[in-house]
Amino acid sequence: MQTYSLLFYAKKTKGNSDVSVIYMYIRITVDGKRNEISTGRTIKTSEWNSKSGKVTGNSSQAKSINSFL
Repeated sequence: MQTYSLLFYAKKTKGNSDVSVIYMYIRITVDGKRNEISTGRTIKTSEWNSKSGKVTGNSSQAKSINSFL
């Protein structure tokens, strides 16, 4: 039986000089083996809720990103 998990998270990249913008990633773990994939989306640092793994707020952008995730 395989086990898997998904984790959505955001992080600042090395080449990004703007600390107010972070990139969103997904980590897929299958049987203990991890793989990280960029979603290709960016958000403001203040809008990310790392505990819930989604964008906070009720704006159309937040709803769109959360739906995408």
